[in-house]
Amino acid sequence: GKSEPVKIDKLNLSGGNDEPTIKINENGDMVTYTRGRNSDGMELYQYDVKSDEKTKLASDARDVNISKDGNTVYFTTAENNLYIKEKGKDKEKLDSEVGLLSFTKDYKTVYYLKEGKLYKKQVGKEKEKIASDVYSIEKVYDNGRIYYLKEETDSVKLSDYVKNDLDLEGTDKEYVDGKLSEYTMDVYEVSVCYYDGKEEKVLGKANRNYYYT
Repeated sequence: GKSEPVKIDKLNLSGGNDEPTIKINENGDMVTYTRGRNSDGMELYQYDVKSDEKTKLASDARDVNISKDGNTVYFTTAENNLYIKEKGKDKEKLDSEVGLLSFTKDYKTVYYLKEGKLYKKQVGKEKEKIASDVYSIEKVYDNGRIYYLKEETDSVKLSDYVKNDLDLEGTDKEYVDGKLSEYTMDVYEVSVCYYDGKEEKVLGKANRNYYYT
């Protein structure tokens, strides 16, 4: 005979950005969802169909990322703490004050930014620092290669870029030349890099923009 539907939870549908997130895994036996929203974030739950158990993972979840099988859930909180919740295990805090996140397809590895540094964290292993002065993660591959952008600032004299070709002589020329040497420019150089699983390699560099003082 037909089985009766099972009520998992009650969700408040208010529209807009408050719409809940509902993710069902490939086997259809794990439901990950958010419920409600407050100033700190959303309530995050997982429901195991087979055991009929509901687990609250967080009250202040922000960015939620879930593997296809539903067994691995990453989420950040209002304080930018990064957590992982694996099936059959308690949630674990991986790091604090994290920025951009990027994952391999199996969700066994997460790359993230923290204070301008790029880190790699594999499940069951310690985090690994890959590079500094990083401001963007571009592409992650399952073979361990990751492309990213670095930014470095160099202060140079304006006289290195501007030539005094005014028709001046004597003290006037000395004055202008002195001013050109006095002023400096901050040159923002962007490097396109990739990490091949062992070391960082630079593909190319370009000047981003200029500011002079």
